[in-house]
Amino acid sequence: MVWKAVKALKMLGLTEYEAKAYTALLELGEAEAAEVSRKAGIPRTRIYDVLSKLESQGLIQGVRGSRPVLYMAVPPARALIPRKEAVVKEVE
Repeated sequence: MVWKAVKALKMLGLTEYEAKAYTALLELGEAEAAEVSRKAGIPRTRIYDVLSKLESQGLIQGVRGSRPVLYMAVPPARALIPRKEAVVKEVE
């Protein structure tokens, strides 16, 4: 089932790693970068870059003040609406 979500997220413009990290955070709820890396199968050398991109796109949030930083996914219904609207607008 996760592969379907990854495929759909890629259709909305996310990279493979971004889609995997986002779905991993949806499943985990709240997690450190290392845990997201393990769950999503993303190399640790890339995970901070991927999480940073997701955060700048408004798909995840870092819980500030925690060390190490904990990340959590913004719910898809809220986070993906702008992407969905952009795709529809492009098709029209």
